[in-house]
Amino acid sequence: MADDFGQTIQGLHKEGDVIAALEQHIGVFGKSVTGTYKFISMDAAGQIELAHDILTNPVFTRMTDTVENLNIYLDGAAPDTGLGVMGKGTDGFMHFLKTDATGEVIVNIGATNSTYVYATANLVKDTITTVVTESPGVTTRYIGVVVTGLGLCEWEIQFGTTLSEATIFAVDTTPSHPTEVFNFPAPLEVTSTQTIRARGTNRENRASPTSDFTGRATLIKEV
Repeated sequence: MADDFGQTIQGLHKEGDVIAALEQHIGVFGKSVTGTYKFISMDAAGQIELAHDILTNPVFTRMTDTVENLNIYLDGAAPDTGLGVMGKGTDGFMHFLKTDATGEVIVNIGATNSTYVYATANLVKDTITTVVTESPGVTTRYIGVVVTGLGLCEWEIQFGTTLSEATIFAVDTTPSHPTEVFNFPAPLEVTSTQTIRARGTNRENRASPTSDFTGRATLIKEV
């Protein structure tokens, strides 16, 4: 075929073809910053060549005289002129993400968003004692509980509307088996009007004088 000027165009070519005469073939152009069309440059492997090193000097990242580049730092300290990554805080302002000396992101985990709810209590003989209790501000799913007592202890896991909780399962710990782990058959969804708690009753040496010991309980949240 021929173009509008009568020149013969030998057609499109596949990778590896040797082009004998450039003006006789269809080329790919891009518009330059000067407003003229230029051939898109490729290297010997057929990859598009860039005018700037996108890792160290991209033209689209220069914003001010004091912020030069959006850099990817693999080794060594980052210069003060590099752009950092920020996140929006609860105050509405943008803050830099904080990392430790190894580059790990530092996360502030409070009691409301921790994966675990843990507490201890002194268990007095024959006295029911609430060791851990949780009434989440938002609906939270719990997947299990761990209880530990250094002596014979009866444990109750209770759940329900706050001030109207009911025992959903019970388990004993003994001096020879002081820790019990119970995984709920399905995640237990607790709303802001409900409470989940673990209560222990010290039954150590039932016929003897009071023998107190420490009880521990951990509620496990769904990740």
